[in-house]
Amino acid sequence: MLSGIGGVLLLSVLAGLSGVALQLAQPVLWPAWVDAALLGWAGLAAWPFLRGGRAGRHLALWALALAMAAAASTSWRARERLSQRLPAALEGQELLVQGRVRGLPQAGPEGQMLGFEVERAWRLDAAAWAQGRAEPAQALVLPPMIRLSWPEPAAGGDPMGSGRAVPRAGEAWRLPVRLRQPHGLANPGGFDAELWLFEQGIGAVGTVRGTLPGQAVRLAGPRPWHPLEWLDHLRQRWRDHILLSSPSPQTAGLLAALAVGDQGAIVVAVNKPASHPSWERLPRLMSG
Repeated sequence: MLSGIGGVLLLSVLAGLSGVALQLAQPVLWPAWVDAALLGWAGLAAWPFLRGGRAGRHLALWALALAMAAAASTSWRARERLSQRLPAALEGQELLVQGRVRGLPQAGPEGQMLGFEVERAWRLDAAAWAQGRAEPAQALVLPPMIRLSWPEPAAGGDPMGSGRAVPRAGEAWRLPVRLRQPHGLANPGGFDAELWLFEQGIGAVGTVRGTLPGQAVRLAGPRPWHPLEWLDHLRQRWRDHILLSSPSPQTAGLLAALAVGDQGAIVVAVNKPASHPSWERLPRLMSG
């Protein structure tokens, strides 16, 4: 049954999936030397099949080789992703990050939620900033992708400046932030937020701070040579137009999800009344 090309392909797929499942079932990641050993053994086990052997034992060794290679590569990718998490020493510190908005920002009940690709980062020195230094001296290495919450201004005003601009997809910003490692509730049957952040490659979550006026600065719009930035930029404009033009927030969220693939618009529209401040700030967002 496994002598044909289709049978060999089926065996290969099942063996690879078995290796991935084996690694994912482990409570902790294997040491790096185990992954290296598995890859070496996989090469030795696959050699008879690659030389043209099609006997039953050759197929068995081929399946074993694929399972070991899949398990080792899964462990290696997971270790690489975990290495991009925020260092514990930087949790709760005042930082300044510069980069670009990735994906479509979501206007939630407490403000904006946005993905942010970090290009540069510094430890924030308030005294140096007050003296007019454009960049703190101490540069840092942060996770390449973070997720930020930008709260609504307090009733007494916005310490970052009244009438602040709303971040849009593809734009470059410099933001003062306070970050922490991704964590989430582990209730059985509930949504695993930490796993979702891990799958998205997000190494830190945090909040945009407002300790000093003028720290949150829009640096540039989407780059002309970057088609994905302009695509997200246009998707956001289209989504916001739908949200503003529909008389029903619930209907608007569904239409936005169908039109531009923004499923978050459904949740936002259902849970937020049309009079919410975040909803009212959409016209400024559309006008740039």
